[in-house]
Amino acid sequence: MRLTHASILLLIVVSSLTVTAGEGKALRIHMLSGSGEYKSAVSLPKWAKLLEKDGHTCTIASGVKEKEDFANLKNCDVLVVFSKRWKLKDEALEAVQAAATTKPVIGIRTASHAFQTWLAFDNEVMGGTYSGHGGSGEVTVTLVEENKKHPVLAGIDSGWKRIGKIYDNPAVSSGKSGSPKAPFREDNVVLMILEDKRKKPTPGTWVRQNANGQRVFYTSMGYVHDFDDKRFQRLLANALHWVTSK
Repeated sequence: MRLTHASILLLIVVSSLTVTAGEGKALRIHMLSGSGEYKSAVSLPKWAKLLEKDGHTCTIASGVKEKEDFANLKNCDVLVVFSKRWKLKDEALEAVQAAATTKPVIGIRTASHAFQTWLAFDNEVMGGTYSGHGGSGEVTVTLVEENKKHPVLAGIDSGWKRIGKIYDNPAVSSGKSGSPKAPFREDNVVLMILEDKRKKPTPGTWVRQNANGQRVFYTSMGYVHDFDDKRFQRLLANALHWVTSK
């Protein structure tokens, strides 16, 4: 078959799009999955499949026990945390702390209380002040007006509804969850506000940089139905691109 000049150009364009899917950077993404109540074991594999279609490599661990777990923590480009009150000790805790403080981090839902033996993770890395949650019901998601143009919010509308429990992140944590009493980090850039029938708006999604200059994203959303929502999928895709871009 003889290719015309136009056909060759078309093939080059198509090949380029295939290679650059997922923002053109193949990433090694390691996910810590251990949030039974919110079914991270269901949601994270779904997300991983989407990411792998874009050329990324994803590994999912339900703990830090095997040699492979330690290697993935050390070698990953991005750490995704969706665990709940893991009681890590010794080398396992040290490995997680090393990764979480030196690599870009994406925290989902229970990442605010991901490690029972490192409760300060919420404030020191995520920047949050998790202080419990309200009852389940309709939640309105509103974009913060002055931050609407942030890259993480690209293509996402404001004022949409979802069902769930809001995680409270007040100006200063109450300490009720066991986390140290600390203020909501001043360097957090709040992107989304969540509000339910209590009429008490609270930060629901924000970004920041940790002490080592690595970018961090956190959202208190993360139900299975959130992962099925195109807006939430877009939010995570944007977050992944942002935390790995400098």
